[in-house]
This record gives sequence, structure tokens and C-alpha cells, in this order.
Amino acid sequence: MTFQLPKSFKWCLTCAYWCGPRRLIMAEKYVETESHSTKGECVKPKAFYHIKMEARNSCSQHESMPALRD
Repeated sequence: MTFQLPKSFKWCLTCAYWCGPRRLIMAEKYVETESHSTKGECVKPKAFYHIKMEARNSCSQHESMPALRD
């Protein structure tokens, strides 16, 4: 089963700086990954730089993926 979130969620999965496995679905309205615990590296300086973060994590430095449409 997959895990999906819309742009409105400020979690790592929807962040432009999260480098985990994910894909856009439903006309770029949602992003999905295998599980909410899927890990990816954060590449945002002054955030959790080079730390593996779960898709369900969040931080104050979140920036939505540009490819996700409103």
C-alpha cells in the first residue's frame, strides 16, 4: 500500500529539499511514496542537512515542491 499527501501538508514528502523516493500523481495534485516511514536525505542548508528524514517528518524550513500544483 502507498502513502499519499497533497501539497497542503508541510511534511518532508512534499518538501522540495527531501531526497527520498516519491512520485507525483493525479495531475500533480499529490505526491506518493511506499510508506510514511520511507526515508530520504534532507538537502536544505540550515534545516536537517544531510540527515535521513522520514516522509512524515516536518520542520520550519519546509518549502513545497514547485511541481505540485495548487
